[in-house]
Amino acid sequence: MNFRTSMALMALTLAATSGQAEAKELYERAWLEVRSPNFLVISSVNDKKTRTLAKELEDFRKIVSVFTTAAELEPRVPTVLFVFPGAFRDIGLADPIGGFFHQGMRANYAVVRSDGGGPLSHFIQHEYTHFVVRNQGGQAYPRWYDEGFAELLATVNLRDGKFDFGNASPGRLYDLNSGVWIKYARLIDDKQTTGLSRSEGAMYYAEAWALVHYLTWGRPGVSASPQLGAYLAARERGTAANTAFEEAFGVDLGELDGKVRRYISKARYRRGTLKRPFDARQVSMRKMAADEVAAALGNLCIVTGHHEAALPYVEAALRANPRNARALVDRADLYKFADAFQAAEPLYEQAIAVEPANDLHHLDFAEYWLDRVRTAEDGAARATFLGRAREELLAARKLNDSNPETLAVYGSTFLIDGQDPAAAVDALEQAQQLLPSQAQIKFMLASAYITAGRLRDARSLLAAVQAWEEGNGSEAARELLQKLEAGGSLDGVPEEEEPETAEEPE
Repeated sequence: MNFRTSMALMALTLAATSGQAEAKELYERAWLEVRSPNFLVISSVNDKKTRTLAKELEDFRKIVSVFTTAAELEPRVPTVLFVFPGAFRDIGLADPIGGFFHQGMRANYAVVRSDGGGPLSHFIQHEYTHFVVRNQGGQAYPRWYDEGFAELLATVNLRDGKFDFGNASPGRLYDLNSGVWIKYARLIDDKQTTGLSRSEGAMYYAEAWALVHYLTWGRPGVSASPQLGAYLAARERGTAANTAFEEAFGVDLGELDGKVRRYISKARYRRGTLKRPFDARQVSMRKMAADEVAAALGNLCIVTGHHEAALPYVEAALRANPRNARALVDRADLYKFADAFQAAEPLYEQAIAVEPANDLHHLDFAEYWLDRVRTAEDGAARATFLGRAREELLAARKLNDSNPETLAVYGSTFLIDGQDPAAAVDALEQAQQLLPSQAQIKFMLASAYITAGRLRDARSLLAAVQAWEEGNGSEAARELLQKLEAGGSLDGVPEEEEPETAEEPE
């Protein structure tokens, strides 16, 4: 065999081997589970990159804490980061989307591509900042500040404990330099910024970043923090947005556009050093089995609403390990979504038998029974199903009494068939206290307040949901707010008397 023939055969062998590797299902590839005190990373990239990512996440969390009011940030709910080797179209992770962030009641889910410009990308930092800030003190900031501050911290660049931030991303600078600016007199009033076009939306984020940058560093000798407090207090008293802004910040809105434009054209970024960077020795790592990976991918598809895409992963997990409790629950959920309740029920029971101490299995089974309540036409059956739901919720609370979703769902059961709004408010307030950042909990609590006749309390929650959410969530909050602001009564519930003097926020 001559050299040329030998090399040709070797090339064919390598090509065949490469084809076999590419033919592997996504869940059959090498995946790592990396845990740090505040994050769980499920990664398809190598161990060094994954460890570095976990460290950067913890360091970024420290930086966020420096610029918020809390010295210590409780985890509230876990944050799970999936790092994919490339596009994952099953959940919409395809060009030009490099990743996304999903805030849930039981966990946050961040999803990124390792080929999409680096795992710690702009949007992950932006969304995690939202999560942290919205969990501090329960204060609902106006949208321009909420988005502008998140944009500011999203510019953080980390390296070996040193960081810089304040530089706008190239896309935001392009918008500011080439786009048509929204007048700040309009941008500051949330009522005037609903239904923005795509180009206006991009400009909104860029200008919000520029405004917060200017208020924070663009006025030497002026501290923005007490002024922001005065602004929020004025808004709580019912002062119009623009009037409150001018009085609190001492800025004429007619001049603000020019001031911010001139400032941003020469603004500089800031540098800093973490005094105590995260110790990478606190990171633990292990290889994941194929059934674990398949179950995790299937669950991610379900969480993000891609139910059809979830089925192959869930079934693959159960073929590899019929006792995979996560996959059993997810297969049951898929049956439930298809109204195949009889097929779903024994799978929830199997999962609980496999992992009896896992509160989430009881919670999922409770949500199954509540779906049975909503679809049942017979009153006796509804009462039975509701009783079963509460049994499972109480079992979940016995195992974990600080799960916001369990408390929220338990509270929601008292709004069914006009039962006990006071009990609904009590449980939902506990959930809200644990996870103030969760818009769905806020909306549920607002609904409970309305049922209990506490319309003023409902308004503040709905205003926050409208500011935070996009799409259906924002629209539902807006419609309910409009009904409340129309005065009179809502669904037979009379408006309570307003106090003469509104309370100052804590």
